[in-house]
Amino acid sequence: MVVEFVARGSFYDVLHRNSPELTWTRKLNILIGSACGMTYLHEQIPPMLHRDLKSLNILVSEAWEGKVADFGGSKRTALVDQSLLTKQHIGTTRWAAPELLNNEDYDEKIDVYSFALIMWEAVTHMVPWHELQWESEVANRVASGDRPAIPDHCPKRFRALIRKCWQQDPHKRPSFPRILEYLRSMIPVFAELDEADRSSISTLELNGEPSPRAGTDSSEPLSISDYHLINPDESNHILVGSLELSDDELMLDASPPRHDAATGADGIGVHGDDEEEE
Repeated sequence: MVVEFVARGSFYDVLHRNSPELTWTRKLNILIGSACGMTYLHEQIPPMLHRDLKSLNILVSEAWEGKVADFGGSKRTALVDQSLLTKQHIGTTRWAAPELLNNEDYDEKIDVYSFALIMWEAVTHMVPWHELQWESEVANRVASGDRPAIPDHCPKRFRALIRKCWQQDPHKRPSFPRILEYLRSMIPVFAELDEADRSSISTLELNGEPSPRAGTDSSEPLSISDYHLINPDESNHILVGSLELSDDELMLDASPPRHDAATGADGIGVHGDDEEEE
């Protein structure tokens, strides 16, 4: 079997290198590509669950495209015995949804929860629950409703999206088409963060201080390539979404998720207010 060579390794690797090349815009680009891939999986009939989504299973191409990989635990919902949907422990504890850890029924919203932890990683560059040594501690904290602290420098609207996606009640989490729509709306916000970083670097250089992000590439946001799915029924295949980045603006509210008539999925409320969820 021949698969694409992904030059930059996993998103986990990219984050922990702390390279000055990894701008806010490029992190968003990787998340958008990954959300596209998950949208493709969940819109299959029947839906396909990844069940082990984490930064280690998102690969990053030379062009900073995010690609979902490692489908060893993935299943189509109609092909999974219902007893396995409640009793079989799958995934990785630090990214696992509470309904998995509590041995409850689950659906594709377990992947949405895991994606929230990946977005948290994109802000912190740390492993979820890094301060806890034992997986049992993590499981107990998550099952009881606790979540990792989101740092103050996280953009307000991005923070609200993370909180939506890791809700304890899976029915309150948005679908991946809605997540994708919202991530696209964040492009101008992340571009402003990169511009602010570049301005800070310029100020440090004028003052003769070393630049923490010298050499940052200020190129425009990258476009994501077309869908690619290699051997969809095998355990080893790679998926990348299709999206042209745009400057569309949306706002996220804290109201209960609404039903999206187009996709039949619960979505993120959109209006002109920028209040974040508590």
